[in-house]
Amino acid sequence: MFPVERRNEILRIVQQRGTIKIAELSTLLKVSEMTIHRDLLKLEASGLLEKSYGGVQVKHSMTSEPDFRTRARESVPEKNDVGLYAAQFVNDGDSLLVDASTTILYFVRHLKPRRDLTLIMTGLNPQMEIASFEGMTVYVAGGMLSRETGCYVGPHVTDFLTTVHADKCFIGANSIDVEHGVTDPYYLESEVKRRMVTASEQVFLLADHTKFGRVSMHKSFPLSQIDMVITDGRAPNPCLEEFDKIGLQYRIAPARAID
Repeated sequence: MFPVERRNEILRIVQQRGTIKIAELSTLLKVSEMTIHRDLLKLEASGLLEKSYGGVQVKHSMTSEPDFRTRARESVPEKNDVGLYAAQFVNDGDSLLVDASTTILYFVRHLKPRRDLTLIMTGLNPQMEIASFEGMTVYVAGGMLSRETGCYVGPHVTDFLTTVHADKCFIGANSIDVEHGVTDPYYLESEVKRRMVTASEQVFLLADHTKFGRVSMHKSFPLSQIDMVITDGRAPNPCLEEFDKIGLQYRIAPARAID
């Protein structure tokens, strides 16, 4: 096993268990504890893991998340800024795929002036937000409703998404990392996000500053599939510098007062 493969395996094991002893990693991977220590130093430097006494644990790992109402009340000014800024990339007549994230909830609120939009929605709460808007045709990818996230999930949703194509996709994220891309605590939600991205001509990732430098258990899609990241002014500079290195476009939404 090459060192890179071994470090990826270490990360996978620790993400599954939450924490593990170095001696146990040595046994599982059939290498010396010194080798494990060297691997952990590299993983720790990347911000993915942190060593504890005799062991290691995931840093900023997300294996679950608060419910939608709780998350919708967090970072409200920043989410509103991001949503308002993102709305300028929507033109009359566009077809849009939008997901169930809380930042998307703020985004759709700013679509009211647009006309002749077609929205394909995978979330209950953004759907309810625009129920009274005129000038929009709304399709809902109905399936099983996840109570934790307000996202429709399951084969009905993923099958439906293979039959549509949108001009633009506006999608949120739970966790964003340059190496691991966009990840999610829930497998079914990550599968929906993956299908949304492949069904769209352009992909806009909307995320406030709290989402960067985190890794969750399930991979949604790599950063290479994103056309633009829209975030707020508190986004960490190291992450933005990494975006510059890989050529990923991003925009910082100006801070504004909430209407």
